[in-house]
Amino acid sequence: LIIEDNSDVRIYLRSILHQDYHVEEAEDGEAGIEAAFKIIPDLVISDVMMPRKDGYEVSRTLKNDMRTSHIPLVLLTAKSSAESRMEGLDTQADVYLSKPVMPKELLLQTQNLIESRKKLRERYQKENLLRPAEIATNSVDEQFLTRLMEVMELHFSDPEFGVEDLGSYIGLSRSQLHRKLHALTNENTTQFIRTFRLRRAMDMLRAKSGNISEIAYLVGFNNVSYFNKSFLALFGKRPGDVTA
Repeated sequence: LIIEDNSDVRIYLRSILHQDYHVEEAEDGEAGIEAAFKIIPDLVISDVMMPRKDGYEVSRTLKNDMRTSHIPLVLLTAKSSAESRMEGLDTQADVYLSKPVMPKELLLQTQNLIESRKKLRERYQKENLLRPAEIATNSVDEQFLTRLMEVMELHFSDPEFGVEDLGSYIGLSRSQLHRKLHALTNENTTQFIRTFRLRRAMDMLRAKSGNISEIAYLVGFNNVSYFNKSFLALFGKRPGDVTA
């Protein structure tokens, strides 16, 4: 998402990025914030000096809202002073670039930011348990993930507990929760809930807390066959291989 009030600059930035990325645009800070909440982009590039809301306010708003706190943000400005740069970083912007923007620098920074988020998602995929402090890049995301874990700990054994319920407890719509979770874990909400239950099942199997059927029901699966299939898909082994 490019947020820039100068149409010529928007065209220039789009020309740099459009071959590698799908680009959306907003013509000022207020419209940019609304667009970010609506589409949940993978990256935001925002000018600093804009009408209605400037880039600093854009950064502060997006970085402190649960829906968008995970999104990497690049601030662009004609100001090159250290004070201006510090103000930008103080809003939790990830990168601060001076105008005129060099195409290669913008592309490299964009690639690096997106790649860093990808690595965090890969770390989650490899972990047996979600560790918020290791996945989150800021306090808002850590609080979100911690709350998510708390809710799942209370309800994972309930087979009726699903996507709508989790969204209601967290305070996000179905689509917002999906986009947020996918950005942080590379899973949609249904997959996240299933993975959580399966990881709890793995803990129970290792602790010999019951037989396979009992544990399947304890973690919210009504169908043991589906539990076995899902377990194999996630861990590459059958539940019986753990208890053997």
